Amino acid sequence: MKCCICDKDIPAVLDAKGNILRDDAHNAHPVAEGQCCETCNYTVVLPKRMELSSGRASKTPDSIRCIEENNRIINKILNTKDDNQVGDATKELLTHLKKYNESVINLEKKK
Repeated sequence: MKCCICDKDIPAVLDAKGNILRDDAHNAHPVAEGQCCETCNYTVVLPKRMELSSGRASKTPDSIRCIEENNRIINKILNTKDDNQVGDATKELLTHLKKYNESVINLEKKK
């Protein structure tokens, strides 16, 4: 699979026998449609999502949908049972991001 932002190959995570467990693809919304690599996710997509959720961009149903999608992905990662797939620092970061996203959603729903 190729990244829809930088066009580089997205690596697969393999088990000891070489079977594909998962790929390292990420949802590229709102930057692009499709899947992006981990580098583009952290350097392009997540900053854009943070911008949309921080008040620097207008709050539209699309930006709220984006935040809700972030929370869905964050919950999926936080509920991962295998800590080899997601490190403790990543889980901590995602926990803080999730709380922030929820506070923005609650503020927007009150308007």
